[in-house]
Amino acid sequence: MDDPKLQSQDILRRIHETERAAERLIREAEAEARSMRDAARAKAAEILQAKKQECDRRRESLLAQRLQEARREAEGLLEEAGDAAGRFKRRVEAKIPEVVEQLLKRLLPL
Repeated sequence: MDDPKLQSQDILRRIHETERAAERLIREAEAEARSMRDAARAKAAEILQAKKQECDRRRESLLAQRLQEARREAEGLLEEAGDAAGRFKRRVEAKIPEVVEQLLKRLLPL
């Protein structure tokens, strides 16, 4: 492939492929973050339900106390899951420039 025009087209094609790969990584990270958040919500709902059943067997004053504790615990789990999802997304996004650079080094002759 000695034709500079063909080389340029090939380089552009590879750059576009790299861009699409980077975009795909971001979408995958976002999907994983949503999945983690949804799982945390499901787990929080499960914990809340278990706490509620336990409290239903107790007196009215204890019921109110336990429900409040379960809500705070569920909120904490959701917050932790959101933080974990955000950290995961940032770790993946932080790797994108390195991956792109590695791909470009492979694709572009220097």
